[in-house]
Amino acid sequence: MAKKTSKKETKKVKKETKKVKKETNDSISRKELIEEVSFELDLNSSEAKKTVITILDIIQENLLEGKDVNIVGFGNFKVIAKDACIRRNPKTGENVNVKAKHILKFKPSSVLKDAIANI
Repeated sequence: MAKKTSKKETKKVKKETKKVKKETNDSISRKELIEEVSFELDLNSSEAKKTVITILDIIQENLLEGKDVNIVGFGNFKVIAKDACIRRNPKTGENVNVKAKHILKFKPSSVLKDAIANI
């Protein structure tokens, strides 16, 4: 008779499988992020999807309103306005007008920097 696996053992196997999967991939998709949240918080996939999308929407809305987003232990997101300027095309030497624009900056926290440095 086959041995029943406990919920804890099943979670451990899933986590190890995901760890191997991550090691072979250079990035994580939104879908994979939702799966991770679902697994870590023991939520069903629709609850996890709603949670992830809500967090991302809140971050985006605040950045669009010109607010900085500071996540302790992770980092800071900030929108910076760049003025219009004249640059030189290095290939042709021709002057090029660059329009004013907004760019997104991310500064990792020291906690995240230290964690990455110790990989």
